[in-house]
Amino acid sequence: MKRILALCLALGCLALWGCAPPKSEPQPSAVPSPTPQASAAAPSQAPAGAQASYRGKVVQAGTDTLLLAGQGGQGDLCTLALKDVALTDAYGEPLKVGLSGGMEVEVGYSGVILETYPAQLAGPVSLRVIETGEDWVGLYAQVLQDLFRADERLNEGISRTVFDLSAAGNLSESEKSALVYRMGQALGYEAETGSYETLQSEGSIDPAEPYFEDGLLFSLKLKEQADGRITFDAEKWRSALGAYVFYDCTALKQDGVWRYTVGSHMVS
Repeated sequence: MKRILALCLALGCLALWGCAPPKSEPQPSAVPSPTPQASAAAPSQAPAGAQASYRGKVVQAGTDTLLLAGQGGQGDLCTLALKDVALTDAYGEPLKVGLSGGMEVEVGYSGVILETYPAQLAGPVSLRVIETGEDWVGLYAQVLQDLFRADERLNEGISRTVFDLSAAGNLSESEKSALVYRMGQALGYEAETGSYETLQSEGSIDPAEPYFEDGLLFSLKLKEQADGRITFDAEKWRSALGAYVFYDCTALKQDGVWRYTVGSHMVS
């Protein structure tokens, strides 16, 4: 009897062992592939209803259009029409103030950019104001227009205007492009960036007899920026004996707008 019981127990163990799932080798866990980091120039996630987004700074605000200086460096300028565009603040609430120069904005649009200059954002559907910045382009555009009207004899016979903005330290590269573009529109002459040295190298100025025959050279120099004010110089140059300088200007922000005064006028 004991032998029969032992045999039954042995057969039962064999049956249980046969039903157990076969031992499998451990499988490696799935490791997600690394996500490449977005470049600095890559647009942020597109707003609802848009295919792409564009971030920039308002450098000119019209009745129904905007000119934006983007984050892509020199020449990164875009325009957009505001018709049927939903305007919101940083929290997504309807915008309660008017659009103005200096505002940092994000535009949701179709993803198509028309290759004009400035470029055009096609199919804009939304614009979100991220923050209120400083309208340096608007300030300097006013300064340079006032300087152009000073001693207008220096303007006679010109066909081009050149702007040396290398010392305008509070302007980004795209803002410099915007300022030059705006000056071309305001003054009605060909407008470009350059310097005394580049004009010499291209043969427009003879170093032996310094004279810019067909144009004017404008320059801006930021001297100090602190405590809600800036000081700067602005110069209009035609020749060694023909120049006008707004020297030691001071600009303060009043009621949200930068206004400036000239320390002294210098004429040569």
